[in-house]
Amino acid sequence: MPLSWNELRQRAASFVTEWSDKASAAREEADKYETAVLSVSDSHFENYDKLEVWERAS
Repeated sequence: MPLSWNELRQRAASFVTEWSDKASAAREEADKYETAVLSVSDSHFENYDKLEVWERAS
């Protein structure tokens, strides 16, 4: 049986209310992950550059 417009509106409003706080928490967690990944990449490239310079000097 299809949902009425009122039922759709009620479900949409419930969804928005339920997920409004969770969405910002998920974005915050994703930002932390991205920062961690980029910091590992940065340190890897810094060490790679130092290794390359050291190998040229040898």
